[in-house]
Parts: sequence; C-alpha cells; structure tokens
Amino acid sequence: MTTLSTEFESLNTSTQDNLVMLTCADITNVQYIPGSFDITSGQPHQNSPTITRSGTTWSIHWNCGRKGSGDVAASYAAACGSLPHMYGLGASDHSPEKLNFYFGLLVSFTIYGKAFTANLYLGQGHTGTRNNWWIGGLPVNGNKGTVTISDGAGMGKDYQISSSSGVNDFTLS
Repeated sequence: MTTLSTEFESLNTSTQDNLVMLTCADITNVQYIPGSFDITSGQPHQNSPTITRSGTTWSIHWNCGRKGSGDVAASYAAACGSLPHMYGLGASDHSPEKLNFYFGLLVSFTIYGKAFTANLYLGQGHTGTRNNWWIGGLPVNGNKGTVTISDGAGMGKDYQISSSSGVNDFTLS
C-alpha cells in the first residue's frame, strides 16, 4: 500500500499547463499581482503566469501542479472578501471546498471613456471529472453571477458572468 501511495503522490507533483480565459470588450490590460499566488504545499510551479491577448480574450497560462487543498481554498476566500464575492464555473457551491491554486490579477477596464481597475482572483478547483475555475474579489457578486466595476459614485458597469465551456473561461458581458 505504501508503494501505491508513493506512486500516487509522485503523479500529483508534476506540472501541467493550466489555462483560464477572461473575455470582455472593456478590458484593456491584465497583470499578475506579484506575490498573490498560493498553491497546495509541495506542488511544483513556475513563478508567474503567461498572459496573452487575442482580440477581447485574455488567456492566462500557469504551469504548476494540481492537488486540492482546503487551506488554499480558505486563503482564496479571505483574499476575495469571503461570501458572496466568489463565483465558480460548474460549481453548485457558493465557495470552493478545495482549490489546487489561485492568484490575483489587476484588471484594467475602460468604461464610457473612463479608466477603472479591479483586483480579481482566479482559482482552480475540481468538479465532477474535470478542473474548474473560480473568479472572486470585492467586485464579484457570486449570488447574482455578476462583476461590478464602479468608481463608487455611480459611474461604472455591471457585467454578467457566463462561460462557453462551463469550466475554464469567463465572459463578462
């Protein structure tokens, strides 16, 4: 039994390309927030994601291990501002029980000619037979499935969160 356990652990310490996409016509820039990455203890990872843009879609690739942890999920919830500031693709829960990893992004928007920024946190979990992604942060209302970008004085926009794949792409429209 020890051999099987050791083999299983070694399988869970390899890196994989993890992809999440963020699509919104109003996003003008996406940057990784240095030091915001949290991963299950012992999992390998690169130091920062690769972020690319094609039209209105931003692709974020992170090469790292995948092993769920309640500690990572709790850290993610705290970074997001807890309930209801998290929304999971394909998830029936309001918050993740376990996450493989998460990280923060500084996302820049231009709305009605005015610049806005928001810290959004993306985390990878697991649902059914596949990995899924969570989006969170103070602008996220997980109960409504929306992201509100605002200056606090009534200027801004509410975006509905949707997904074409149901697990790894967020569209804000």
